[in-house]
Amino acid sequence: MRLARFILAPLMVAAHAALLFPNPARATPIVVSDPYQWLEVRSTNTLGRAPGLRQNIGVNSAVPNGLSGTTAIATQGGTVLPLPYTGTSAISNEFNFTIPADPALFGSWQLSFRNGANTTTVNTPAIDPGLVPMPFVRDVRLTSQSATSFAWSIPPSASVDAVRINLFDRGRLNLAGTSTDIGRQSTEA
Repeated sequence: MRLARFILAPLMVAAHAALLFPNPARATPIVVSDPYQWLEVRSTNTLGRAPGLRQNIGVNSAVPNGLSGTTAIATQGGTVLPLPYTGTSAISNEFNFTIPADPALFGSWQLSFRNGANTTTVNTPAIDPGLVPMPFVRDVRLTSQSATSFAWSIPPSASVDAVRINLFDRGRLNLAGTSTDIGRQSTEA
């Protein structure tokens, strides 16, 4: 019995040391994909989100995400803003923020991510300064036959290259615990 305790003690010390001092060679690099920047026109809404013309900046995915300790900032010229983790049930690794639209900030943003000693940087696309925001869709219809479906009409003057639909669940917080959860998302290009 004494020999068994003597052999196990060094193994337990080694296991505790591995937990306290992880091997940096085994650290997981941060993988970032789908940086974006777009203009968003919001009406008065039940989510408590600021209405008006907004600039949305972020990435669809940064892994490890904010629940695993990754933090981020967004920089453009002398403007530096926090880029918070906003993961939801539908987009679990997203980081983003919105600001009132400012043509002086339509250029590309540098997004810098950190998790321990690991860092990575990506750039968003710029917004064309001549871009005219799309007007609100018209004739919105909700049907519920075998499955709920939505339909709407896009104004003829609008030029649309993609559609993104977010279905919010006002009864549940996002994974970050900071906002309403997006329970489902659909994107068509």
